Amino acid sequence: MTKRRRTTKTSLDAGARFAPGIQVQPRTKVALVAVVLVASYVFATKVLFPLSEDSERLRHDVQQPTRTVAGAPLNVWTVPRSASPGQDTRPQTPSIHGLVSSVSGERLMAAEVCFSHSRSGVASALSCTTTDRSGAFEIAAVARDGDLLVATAAAHETQLRKLQDSSDLGAVDFVLSPARAVNVRGVVVDAAGGAVPRALIFARRSGHADAAGSAWSDERGAFGLTLDPGPVTLTAQAEAYAPSQVEIAAPTEGVQLVLAAASTLVGVVVEDATDRPLPDVVVSAFAQSPLHPTGLQAVTDAEGAFRLTGLHSGDYDLRASAAEWGGGEATATVGIAEVSSKVVLRVRRATTFVGVVRAGRESCVGGAVLLRTESNLVGGEADASGTVSISGLLPGRYEATIRCPHAVTRVEPVEIGTRPVRREWDLETGATVRGRVARANGQPVERASVQMVPKSGAEGENERPRSSVSCKAGARGEFVCRGVEPGHYEFSLGSEPPLTAGSIAIAPADKDLGPIVLGMPAAASILVTIADSKTGQPSTFQVLAHKTGSPPAFAQATAEGHLFQDLPLGAYTVYFGPTSQVPETAPRVSLTTDGELARVTLAPPPPLEIAGVVVDASGVPVPEIWLHAESADSPTARAPGVPALTNERGEFSLRGLIPGVYDVLSSGAEPLRLVESVNAGARGLIVRVRN
Repeated sequence: MTKRRRTTKTSLDAGARFAPGIQVQPRTKVALVAVVLVASYVFATKVLFPLSEDSERLRHDVQQPTRTVAGAPLNVWTVPRSASPGQDTRPQTPSIHGLVSSVSGERLMAAEVCFSHSRSGVASALSCTTTDRSGAFEIAAVARDGDLLVATAAAHETQLRKLQDSSDLGAVDFVLSPARAVNVRGVVVDAAGGAVPRALIFARRSGHADAAGSAWSDERGAFGLTLDPGPVTLTAQAEAYAPSQVEIAAPTEGVQLVLAAASTLVGVVVEDATDRPLPDVVVSAFAQSPLHPTGLQAVTDAEGAFRLTGLHSGDYDLRASAAEWGGGEATATVGIAEVSSKVVLRVRRATTFVGVVRAGRESCVGGAVLLRTESNLVGGEADASGTVSISGLLPGRYEATIRCPHAVTRVEPVEIGTRPVRREWDLETGATVRGRVARANGQPVERASVQMVPKSGAEGENERPRSSVSCKAGARGEFVCRGVEPGHYEFSLGSEPPLTAGSIAIAPADKDLGPIVLGMPAAASILVTIADSKTGQPSTFQVLAHKTGSPPAFAQATAEGHLFQDLPLGAYTVYFGPTSQVPETAPRVSLTTDGELARVTLAPPPPLEIAGVVVDASGVPVPEIWLHAESADSPTARAPGVPALTNERGEFSLRGLIPGVYDVLSSGAEPLRLVESVNAGARGLIVRVRN
């Protein structure tokens, strides 16, 4: 309860006596009155009727509105102006709470739950707690989309939750599975090779948002995971380090994740015309190196300043945008564990574009609008109502591309001025083509990829560009392709290279064509499994199948193994790539029957490395340079191995390589080929750089 001061008029005459021998002079009257009043107030509030802690705290609170900037709630709390006696008027500290239990329903006591801000790409200082006797936990934190919550309990598997939206920012419950045998083992180290304890490692499979598994590194940096067999991406992050990723094939051992100290980009966003700092502007950082995470964001404060942390060293493209501002771009460079010099992003007045996409008068879910100029491309995806919003657009003429999954794509010019722009489109639904994919023996081809590719130069057809249309056959080989424009098309069926399966002409009046039958040329498949190896599999690799007179085919990683689907019949050699040199000991398989599935088992070779030191022209070691290996035989293929960071002595080790010849390159926007044609397993290389 807030105390009100009651004012009382007091008269003190000069010479008035307060005690024998003491007189109050006129200049000290006011000060003495203040002392008496303060003493009386303290005695009353502390002795006669002391204020509660809640009321005392309330006296210092101020009524303020709650704001949200770029989707991140600010820690500003609203306090009532008045309160009833006994009412708890303290600002409610935001928190995440929930329960941790086992799959059998048992509440898990003493389970550890940790929270980390990970939106910037680096783990913040962890906030951890343990569950009480009822399995309940509570962590005081302001959560945002993308933050992490991790639960760990003895004899149970660690579980990671990535907070997705506001519905996750309150109660979060965990149900932990019993611990299973570990089948992926590795270690997290820093650039000098030292152990990184308390690093969070989590695994994700392609196309899945949820983590497939997670674990903490121990005091030696070691970790273990239990994962289903198949390809997976591991990510490691720890406080004050930039994250690291590696692709593996589970089960495996000997995985190494190298963390570099986090770097920070700082700067300010100002109005170009006036140099006025601008708050609430979103600044995005895009790494020029393809090896590092990109698209990290920060929001400018009241002084227009921004701070992007959790970055790898290297070159970044920075962009600033807001609803009313655009055009702010710059390039910045930051070293390992460094804070950059201040970057100034200058923005100009901009506006917002809103587009509504419909097809056949119905909202287009999954549609998109792209706005293109000669030097820039921006866009947005449609929400459930078909609405697309794009902010930060500078005035000018744009080419708008409007897309909907089951409608004909439209391209038209759009003029953007200084005021908000709104456009609505109702796209033509186009033609629908139905059919099925069958083999020569009449058996359906399950889950075949069907693509309708525009056939250029057809007789009587204009040359206006048309889009390809893709669709997927079901379990019985049936497919439906929608939104097809009039014109001539060739059908191709999935594989690499694709198989041609006929053509079709669609007239403007055609709306529903089919059913048609696409005959799959005689083809077969190869499923490759990787044998267990105590030494562990290469961190990343490719499986290739080579047929004489044809380029090598690349397998698709699946949960069952590495699959070559629908290869033309013939004899193939199966081996690890990306080298084009076919090992003499590689297994051979002959595909002779349409639709058959041949199975091959490959024993992975022991992972090799290329090690050495990087020095400058004077022979001085060069630290803090990212390097990677690239196949000298097939430079366009994905190179195996893990990128390496030179330590303070300039030393590096490129691990996880398979036998073959490699080039060693620096990792950046324009990689430099430092060493050419080095055999995997080479050690003691001296790599000289000019700058």
